[in-house]
Amino acid sequence: MTIVSRRILVPLLGKSELALERAKSMAEIMASHGALVRVFRSVMGKDAGNIEILARFPNFTEGSKVNVAIATDPKTQKLWQEREKNPAAEVQGPYVYRMVFRSEEHTSELQSRLHL
Repeated sequence: MTIVSRRILVPLLGKSELALERAKSMAEIMASHGALVRVFRSVMGKDAGNIEILARFPNFTEGSKVNVAIATDPKTQKLWQEREKNPAAEVQGPYVYRMVFRSEEHTSELQSRLHL
């Protein structure tokens, strides 16, 4: 059962590039611990300009292990300290979803739809 974790960053005025840089840094940290990660910027609709980090895990057990490793990683701690000193975005989430239909066997189709 595939699990998806979603974090939404709503950049503060004038801080979009810094927020995107930090989102990419967080994604690298997450990937280093085994998460399959993507970073998106919303380009249309009411959420235009928002940055989203989506991470995929094979199940809740693996997702929990990875998230504990992420939280205790010194790079994550440094990123949070930078955020405290110089905020760039309002962070929402993580929201956690469980795929209930067409999860593993249609991964490439799902990824191609997400990249449209």
